[in-house]
Amino acid sequence: MTKIKKYRLLNNRIKIVYKDKVLNEDGDWIYGVCKMNGSETVIQVSTLDKDGNQMLEEDIECTVRHELFHTILDSLYFSELSNNETLVEWLASA
Repeated sequence: MTKIKKYRLLNNRIKIVYKDKVLNEDGDWIYGVCKMNGSETVIQVSTLDKDGNQMLEEDIECTVRHELFHTILDSLYFSELSNNETLVEWLASA
């Protein structure tokens, strides 16, 4: 299943792409990833877990929030904070 939503935030265009499985550069399953390119950010979010089972809607939403916080922090030039996965995860699940 691929579903796409588009938003504008902090003068950036954000496209959220929901995919069955998102893979990192090594081909390993991950919850999600955000890639910024100038004023456009593409967030990819897995809807199936690494075993192919449907993820809970609340886990998918938490992943979207997690990646959005990366986007916000990077857009505000707080890269050091954006690289702090513990902080970003805490913000996303608060």
